[in-house]
Amino acid sequence: MSSLSQPQQPKSNEMASGNRKPWKEEDMRKAIEMVRQNKISIARAARKFMLPRSTLPRWANSKLKTEKAAANKIGRPPILGFDLEKKLVEYALMMKDKFYGITREDLRRMAYVFAKKQNKKVRFKSNMTFGTRWVYKFLERHKNLVDFVSHDIHYFSGLECSVESVTDFFNNLNRLYIQHQYLADRIFNVEAASLLVLQNKTPEVFVCKGKKRIASLIPNDRKGLITMIFSMSASGFFVPPMLIFPEHTMQVELMNGAPPCSIGVAHPSGWVQHHLFTRWFIHFIEKVKPTQESPVVLILDGQQSYTRNLEIINMAEENNVEIVSVIPSLGSHMQPIVETLIQPLKNLYAAEVENWSLENDRHIEPFDLAEIFSRAYLQMKTGEVAVNGFRSTGIYPLDKAVLLDRFSSRTKERLKKSVTKKAHFVFEKLKCLSPNPIPGPSKLVEIKTETPMLPMTEVWLEDGPNFEYNDQSFVSENTND
Repeated sequence: MSSLSQPQQPKSNEMASGNRKPWKEEDMRKAIEMVRQNKISIARAARKFMLPRSTLPRWANSKLKTEKAAANKIGRPPILGFDLEKKLVEYALMMKDKFYGITREDLRRMAYVFAKKQNKKVRFKSNMTFGTRWVYKFLERHKNLVDFVSHDIHYFSGLECSVESVTDFFNNLNRLYIQHQYLADRIFNVEAASLLVLQNKTPEVFVCKGKKRIASLIPNDRKGLITMIFSMSASGFFVPPMLIFPEHTMQVELMNGAPPCSIGVAHPSGWVQHHLFTRWFIHFIEKVKPTQESPVVLILDGQQSYTRNLEIINMAEENNVEIVSVIPSLGSHMQPIVETLIQPLKNLYAAEVENWSLENDRHIEPFDLAEIFSRAYLQMKTGEVAVNGFRSTGIYPLDKAVLLDRFSSRTKERLKKSVTKKAHFVFEKLKCLSPNPIPGPSKLVEIKTETPMLPMTEVWLEDGPNFEYNDQSFVSENTND
């Protein structure tokens, strides 16, 4: 009778039935502690705390401390380990706050890079990524991470870019400025740009009237390109650029005539890659020399090669560099380099290509690109270009009104053109359907309204028939009966 009153002890085959770890950690801790102090036998402890007979002796006889042995996880440990997975979670949450959250594919790719750097054995067959099942298990271990469909921020779309997003970006930047007391020479921007060997736009020349065809000497490679990574500070200091050549192997001759102290690398695609940007970041730290007393903030675009690189994040923390990503879809309008350097540099490069073709009676070869680029770059490498770029984007001196005013004016112009086009379209349709003459639109009236988004403009016709089109009401005082 007494045997029936005692609780049933879990059997060793309960693991196979799906009931994994049916005991509590506190019971396991007490049982291990009592067994190690010789207060009770393993068999009696297993019956008293309802623990499997095969599990208790394994942990009681282990060399682990009592707390660790009781809290030990069942099953195989994670490939990355709990510490690296914790860093991966922190990075994912940080990128969400910086407007550029990572996807499942990004998570798999970054986990693969982590495993390779730690010399972990990877059993996945996927190329350079972890498997899809690993993601599910990872999310089960970290309940604070969930998949969520992000809200797209489109530049000048129907909803426009909200003031809240721009305000959050400048508030984060202002917090960093106050915390680290950055001066103009410690605020940097980085951006990559590509230049074609043959420019798409051929410059116009003066000829006699009546000419139908003009010959011009052009390079022999229409598809070749060269990519540069630029960086400049708000004080006018330029970090020597990095040149990426579309070659399989890097040759010293490719850097003939390149800007002083610049570095060159080769990749078949000719575009920025993860490892190439890491190489540039090391070059950046060597030239800028950030310290704990004089840290640096680096503003960049939210591209995959930049922000989704855990090695860059770790190097930035170790070398006192704070990385800030601009708002997606607004990167080209919030970066000083794009505002004042890239397009003028492309125009000068096109002019230098034309001049070089006239001076040399041969085609432009890959070994000539660095010299041609250097001629254009050294003309644009001025303090005025850097200072004006940071001022025009409101990054330094910090002024978000500069950016908001620009968005507001362009939004009004686009809305005015869009609504005017719709109004004339509807008018022509009604004119075809109505047997009576319909007065056409005379002029447009603008009424400014303040909304949670950027200031927008409502436009309608002063005269014309009463009709509705796409939730826009067009009101007329003069209508024909």
